Amino acid sequence: MVTADILVLLQEILNQNVTGIQWIGTEAWSTDPVLIAKTEFTFLLGTIGLGVQQTSIPGFKEFLYNINQEDLAASPTMKEFWEEAFQCTFSNKSNSNKTICSGFEDLRERGLVYNDVTKIRVVYNAYKAVYIAAHSMNNLFSCSKSKNLNSTRCGKDLNVEPWQVLEQLKYVNVTLANGQRLIYNENGSLEVGYDLVNWQINKNGKTEVLTVGYYNPFAPSGRFFTFNDRTITWSNGQEQTSTICKLLSIFDLPGLESDGDIVIGGLFPVHFKESETNLSFDIRPTTTKCDSFDFRAFRWVQTMIFAIEEINKNPTLLPGVTLGYKIIDTCDNIHNGLQGALKLVNSKDETSSLNHCNASNAVPAIIGLASSSPTRAIAHTIGPFGIPVVSYFATCACLTDKKEFPTFLRTVPSDLFQVRALVQLITHFGWTWVGAIATDDDYGHYGIQSFADQAKEKGVCLSYYETIPNIYSEAKLRQIVTTIKKSTAKVIIVFASEGKFYELLKEVLRENITDRQWIASEAWVTAALLTTDEFYTILGGTIGFAFRGAQISGLLEFLQRVKPSPHQKHALVNMFWEEMFNCRLNFSEEYIAHETTKTRICTGSENLLETKSIFLDVSQLRVSYNVYKAVYAIAHSLHKLLECDNEDNLGQNISCKSFFPLRPWQVLRHLKSVNFTNQFGEKVYFDQNGEPVPLYDIINWQKDFSGTIKLVKVGSFDASAIAGNEMVINEEKIIWSRGQTQVPYSKCSQSCPPGTRKATRNGEPTCCFDCVSCADGEISNLTDSLECTKCALDFWSDENRTKCVLRDVEYLSFQDTMGVALTVAAILGAFLTLNVMAIFFYFRSTPLVKANNSELSFLLLGSLELCFLCSLTFIGEPSLWSCMTRHTAFGISFVLCVSCILAKSIVVLGAFKSTLPASNAMKWFGPLQQRAIIISCTLLQAFLCITWLTLSPPFPFRNTNNQGGKIILQCNAGSVLAFYLVLGYIGLISCVCFILAFLGRKLPNNFNEAKLITFSMLIFFAVWIAFIPAYESSPGKYTVAVEVFAILSSSFGLLLCIFIPKCYIILLHPEKNTKKGLIGKAVSLKKH
Repeated sequence: MVTADILVLLQEILNQNVTGIQWIGTEAWSTDPVLIAKTEFTFLLGTIGLGVQQTSIPGFKEFLYNINQEDLAASPTMKEFWEEAFQCTFSNKSNSNKTICSGFEDLRERGLVYNDVTKIRVVYNAYKAVYIAAHSMNNLFSCSKSKNLNSTRCGKDLNVEPWQVLEQLKYVNVTLANGQRLIYNENGSLEVGYDLVNWQINKNGKTEVLTVGYYNPFAPSGRFFTFNDRTITWSNGQEQTSTICKLLSIFDLPGLESDGDIVIGGLFPVHFKESETNLSFDIRPTTTKCDSFDFRAFRWVQTMIFAIEEINKNPTLLPGVTLGYKIIDTCDNIHNGLQGALKLVNSKDETSSLNHCNASNAVPAIIGLASSSPTRAIAHTIGPFGIPVVSYFATCACLTDKKEFPTFLRTVPSDLFQVRALVQLITHFGWTWVGAIATDDDYGHYGIQSFADQAKEKGVCLSYYETIPNIYSEAKLRQIVTTIKKSTAKVIIVFASEGKFYELLKEVLRENITDRQWIASEAWVTAALLTTDEFYTILGGTIGFAFRGAQISGLLEFLQRVKPSPHQKHALVNMFWEEMFNCRLNFSEEYIAHETTKTRICTGSENLLETKSIFLDVSQLRVSYNVYKAVYAIAHSLHKLLECDNEDNLGQNISCKSFFPLRPWQVLRHLKSVNFTNQFGEKVYFDQNGEPVPLYDIINWQKDFSGTIKLVKVGSFDASAIAGNEMVINEEKIIWSRGQTQVPYSKCSQSCPPGTRKATRNGEPTCCFDCVSCADGEISNLTDSLECTKCALDFWSDENRTKCVLRDVEYLSFQDTMGVALTVAAILGAFLTLNVMAIFFYFRSTPLVKANNSELSFLLLGSLELCFLCSLTFIGEPSLWSCMTRHTAFGISFVLCVSCILAKSIVVLGAFKSTLPASNAMKWFGPLQQRAIIISCTLLQAFLCITWLTLSPPFPFRNTNNQGGKIILQCNAGSVLAFYLVLGYIGLISCVCFILAFLGRKLPNNFNEAKLITFSMLIFFAVWIAFIPAYESSPGKYTVAVEVFAILSSSFGLLLCIFIPKCYIILLHPEKNTKKGLIGKAVSLKKH
């Protein structure tokens, strides 16, 4: 609160005459000279608060007085200060009555706060800030001493960025002239404390602020304040606080006590269920009553007492020092636990005459508790007092944070390691679909959350997560059981204490759910309350992790000697006795018995050996062993603290020094560094987080031949081992639920076999999926593959999609049936062409051959021969030579063929025109012109082919796209444009031929070769029009076959349509192969 704000409040308090209040001030106003100077605020006398650390700065006072006229002229602020200090003005124009300031006034004559430098505080902060900045600049500029030690020199480059200065500030380390060291911590704060200040009246009757102590926030716990309260003046002028400390409340909690030089506290859940209470909120609530006595927890209590008595008898550990104990039942809940902890740390007397109410704690250390939530609450509450809490069963990972729980240690491993072990167990057996149940507390929430996070990374999903309520609710328990029944998860993980889980199991038993595999946390895996024949039908085969145990020699005999007592310090023993023998103790009229409904009277001499309970079962001492280690750890820390092994004792009777009363923070300091090996060979120590070595046994619930339930060790887990070697398990020794020897199956979906992959379902966990076959060319050779792997370019997936095999190489070969057929057809066509050529050559002098222009006929037959033969280049394995040859040979030979037909068409049409009167058409279509037409048409095609071969020639390539399982060896056109230009050019000439032949179709039959050409061109067009879609749609080698078929079909069409009719006349009707026979028809036409 700033001065202006608090002045308003203080004035109102003065007006209403409020007195008798002890004021506690913050640093903002507890040293404010303005408030101190207010003499009317007498009610503030005795104020105590924190103030910025004060000091004196040599030479500072002289500096303040050294203000001259030049300073006043240069600074308007200085002028304003001067005018206020001397109530004058530097302005001649002012209308005020103030005198004119000369600038030579003497500040020493003024009684200003400005002049008081005896107890500077905030000024000192500014002073430190300047020095810190200067030293950071010094480091930044690399200033160093020169050879002349009286001078220092810095680098020439003085241009710096702000971030550079900031970096240097983080690491500044300055020692001022007064010896104070300035260094920033990781949070950017100076490690400095506060003065504890007190408002008192001095000899002159004026209020002044005196430093009466010091507060160091960086000191160890419990040592923050240093002060002498006898120097403090309190409100109303009292010189000392009340010397009487009074307990605010007395908690009536059952327990066990034994006096000693040092008393160790213990908190145990001897009862695990609290009775329902009716809170009216109009009266102070009574202590919560507890039900359901836990014999196992009472054995833990007796183990602590046994260890303490064992230490008291040990002449080498704490010699001459007797340990006592004060143990309280916490009922396994938070409020009873807090009440018990406060009862332990306070004196048993209702009032105390100590100067400090917390000067001496009743116990220097506490052993407890079992559950994480009560432990967390207690560690929060008594942690600021520096009292160590050593837990034997609280495993929540949340308690590892030393900033939040600086005084907490434990002899039980953190759930952080247990969760890691559980996840490894789950994944080891291939379970990916599990249910989770936890108590509604820190232990359950943190445990399941940590498990869910780690399990998710391993591909494990939670089918459901249910919490057991802290207060019994039948409706909630039935809802949990319904969820269990509906779920397909056959494995259930439970993070719960035995008491809370007990209620749920009764409901599970009522519904007769026996087909679930239970996975136990360490909290209940060895719980005697659950290892009964009643629950074995549902819990048989349970597997889980338990702490390492030991056989404690002499403990069984000690437990057997437990006897009830009328003394109230033995209340828990009496409760135990009544529960064990189902009776009521009644020692005498003075004996105050606790509430019980039992009517049978106990004698107190009943024999424990005749009972059968977990109390006397020392075969599985795990939590008890943790209690045992906690007691010995505290004893060893006390042994070190009391210097029981100091050199002065060597050669003499060993004894410990007297440091009573003990401070808890002293015990804590030695407890953190304790390191010893116990009689079982185990090394006991705590790491930096107060944690022990994380070791677990894997326990399996089985029945032996006699029907007795046994907790069989089937493996172990060492979290400190090398990754991958932490868990060792013997699967052959495990008996699963319902006595099965086969590992239970718990998955949301069936595993996907090799050749398939997992496909998650929308809106469902990742563990619920469908199996989808791998696509062609992809494989998966593992079960539950997340994705399929593509095969290499030359490989393809087999039929089962489990491996990649070499692809079949395919091309149109001479060995294929189709290849053989096309080859035979090509050779047949070439052979027929040669025969026709031979016939024409043999009968070259006959009128028919002469009339059909034998030169063009022979040239046409030659080009057809080339057409038939060029088709053979399309068959066989493609090579660079064959790819370049096939397309160019095909293009040129076909153009040569069609250009010959074009010349023939022109000649036929010209010959008919020349027979008409006054026609000289034939002189334009002589042999020379015919050759020119053929050569020019062919050269243009040759030019296109040469350009194609030069710029982007065809080349062989392996086609892996069209047919997945095969590699098609084929020729790539190189340039698709060039390919279709060659075909288009052939088509263009063919169209011209067709048009000319169509125009000459009505010429006299004897002379009319145009009909034959027209018909041949129609066949040619039909073939090549059908070729284009067939070529584009045919797969693999059939593409080449279509092209060869088109070449052969069009070639056969030309050969048969043009030359076979002529050969027919020449060979079979030679009488028509005469000049008369050829012109007869023409004469008859003229007569008409």
